Amino acid sequence: MTGARIDVDLDAIRANVRAVAELTGTPLLAVVKANAYGHGASDVARAALEGGAERLGVVDLAEAFALRAAGITAPILAWMHGARTDWLAALGAEIELGISSLAQLELLDIGLGRLEHSDRSVAVHLKLDTGLGRNGISVLEWEAAFTKAAELEQRGIIRLDGLFSHLAGAGHAADVAQLTSFERALDLAERCGLTPSIRHLAATAGSMTLPEARLDLVRLGVSLYGLSPFSADADCPVALRPALALSAPIREDQRGFRVDVGHAAGLPPVAPGSLLFTDDAGAGWRLASIEALELRIEPVDADVAPSEQAAARDEQPRLLVIDADRSASADDWAAAAGTINYEVVTRLSARIPRRPSALGGAAPDDAAGFPARTDGLAPRRELTVDVELLRTRMGERARGLAKALADGTGARQAARMFSVDVSADAYGLGARLVAGLALEHGLLPLVATTAELAHIGESARSSTLVDHERTRDAGTRAVYGFDGLGAHAAVSLASELVHVKRVAAGHGVSYGYDWVAEESTILGLVPLGYADAIPRRVAGRAEVVVGGRRRPIVGRVAMDQVVIDLQDQEAWIGMPVSVFGSGPQDIRLDEWASWSGVEPRAFVAALGTRVVRRELQGEEDGS
Repeated sequence: MTGARIDVDLDAIRANVRAVAELTGTPLLAVVKANAYGHGASDVARAALEGGAERLGVVDLAEAFALRAAGITAPILAWMHGARTDWLAALGAEIELGISSLAQLELLDIGLGRLEHSDRSVAVHLKLDTGLGRNGISVLEWEAAFTKAAELEQRGIIRLDGLFSHLAGAGHAADVAQLTSFERALDLAERCGLTPSIRHLAATAGSMTLPEARLDLVRLGVSLYGLSPFSADADCPVALRPALALSAPIREDQRGFRVDVGHAAGLPPVAPGSLLFTDDAGAGWRLASIEALELRIEPVDADVAPSEQAAARDEQPRLLVIDADRSASADDWAAAAGTINYEVVTRLSARIPRRPSALGGAAPDDAAGFPARTDGLAPRRELTVDVELLRTRMGERARGLAKALADGTGARQAARMFSVDVSADAYGLGARLVAGLALEHGLLPLVATTAELAHIGESARSSTLVDHERTRDAGTRAVYGFDGLGAHAAVSLASELVHVKRVAAGHGVSYGYDWVAEESTILGLVPLGYADAIPRRVAGRAEVVVGGRRRPIVGRVAMDQVVIDLQDQEAWIGMPVSVFGSGPQDIRLDEWASWSGVEPRAFVAALGTRVVRRELQGEEDGS
């Protein structure tokens, strides 16, 4: 592997499961959402089960189906669902459903009502809001939701297996208050005729700081991956082994030294000089800058000539970009970027190949009946590519090429001048699509490195120019509409509301209660987080558009979701949410880029794999 590479130590995954199990003494659910925090879901899931985890947890049914398609048969809980969820598919694949509102129970009744008094029922865990302020049944709906769940269970539609909630980590007193609230909910559920066999409240941090919250099951999150759930100045009571390492070849060019990973690959903005690295030969390096496609680095020891070092080896030296044992760790990156280790590893692009080590037993060959799919299984997370706008701009660029040739510019020089940069999978728009459009118009596709050729259709590879320096010219990306204040980008990002509820004044939202409602308001939950599109650094600044109105993101950005303050706006589950676009009421991409501290092209290129790409052709309605 000559390009960037992520190595995943599956033995570390197994060891971390065993270490936490020894501490808690409870069954464990291994959380493998968001491609196992960027580590590779199917391999990590198997390793976690081999290490002793009894169950798996994911966000949506699409992630659960992918595990079933990989031959994994262990119990899987999925806890976030859109308005158009295919509940029957969950039943067929034996996926347990986390249900977060009375409205979802009603939707479940509609979707599975035909199964009444049959011998088939879906396993359900009711999620309660005991103070986190995100998804979860509001305390005002507890009794009504418990009554509805008891009715569905009596009719044979559901089997109520669990009740759960999530700690906000806003301090010991707040966590104890949530535990007390959860215990009240358990008493009420029993009075309503429910007898759940699995009660779970604590994730990694809560299981360590509040042992009485371990109950029947602990959800093993970031510690599964060997990362501490606590701040850098707090000790973790368990010895953990980080499982992920990122490396890439060091290349020398006319501007110095670089490695070909940057913001487009998911790395966060950090200040020059804020990180020190080593390479695989032990030489020291300092971060000079980070750009969309690259890290610029400089040797710590000026007397060392890296080019001479490389010449003495069969392979180029590799920079250990993330390596807890030998170089900068995920925690070091988090400290430099003002974020958390979770975000650093989770946002690493799926375009970077993963290489798992210490694979366990072979995966079952027969996963028949469980094809990987997303239709009806995931909330709406949709990137729409305006193909006709791209064609129009390709035509304009082709006319510029024709004029240059007519004016006497050499054919080779003109082709380079009017090439179209399709690096980073065409910055998230799809390199096969954009390279194909370029060739249709007589334009050369361009990529920064040979590794990028893997994302281009085979027929276009031989016609694609590989020239890292040429990609520095913004003109090669003019067709995208990324650059310029208020630019009309050829992409838009949309989602939906998956949860809506009113909260009282004084209600905190998300981890740490960074935002507290000053008055009674309506909150909406959008199923996009830092694993998908929205980096944590935009909290307190970013907005989305709902019903033509800008609405602020409140509280911390989580891995899979953000909360927005709808005030008194009428809203419902399934209501469209515009993140960015080019319509008259949309927020422009360049505003999001400003909030996040990266270029527009890198912002789109770093979108996660749960965001589904859709091509808008001709007169097709883009609503």
